[in-house]
Parts: sequence; structure tokens; C-alpha cells
Amino acid sequence: MKAQDKAILIAADSIELLRKIDVFRVLDSCPRVSRHNPQGCAKEVALHIIKQRPELRQEVIDCMTEMGCELRIPVAANAIA
Repeated sequence: MKAQDKAILIAADSIELLRKIDVFRVLDSCPRVSRHNPQGCAKEVALHIIKQRPELRQEVIDCMTEMGCELRIPVAANAIA
């Protein structure tokens, strides 16, 4: 199981069951990348949520902004399959 999927388990049994209201809790539980913590995963989890659940994109962006994290979304993550 990937780290992104493990992070989702904090609030939901799967990415498909993740509710908008729980996005902040999931992202806030993830370590953030910093000079002192290069192994943080909050951005990876945010991008994973956007890729798997495009309808939660704005909520993810808003939560990351509120947490003080810069999130650059690659073009591929914006594409809707």
C-alpha cells in the first residue's frame, strides 16, 4: 500500500469514500516537506487526491493554502480522464 493510500485511511476506508469535509484532516496529518524534513508527504497526498478525485481539487488547493504549503499542480494532474 502506497503512503498516499495510507494517509487516506485516517479519514476514509478508500479514496473513493473520502469526503470533502475530511480533506483537511488527511492533509494536515501528513508531514510537510521542509529543510528539516525532506521526507514529508503532504504534497504527494494532495496530488494523489486531485488525480483520483478531480472534484475535490479546489478543496485540496484551499486546504494546502490554509496550511501554508505551496502546491504546484502538474498539467497531467489537471487532465480529467
